[in-house]
Amino acid sequence: MMAQNGVVFTAVSPEAARYRVSVLSYCTTTVDEAIPGFALHALSTRAEIGPDT
Repeated sequence: MMAQNGVVFTAVSPEAARYRVSVLSYCTTTVDEAIPGFALHALSTRAEIGPDT
């Protein structure tokens, strides 16, 4: 499974719905820097995205 999918699916899971979810953008990565950026942008409508550093 790709790392960004693990982060996204966990953050939007039914189990996470009762929490205020934040994802630290500098703690996500994969083989291409653009890929987690796309995933974080899509996730930003459902969770708070933390700082780049």
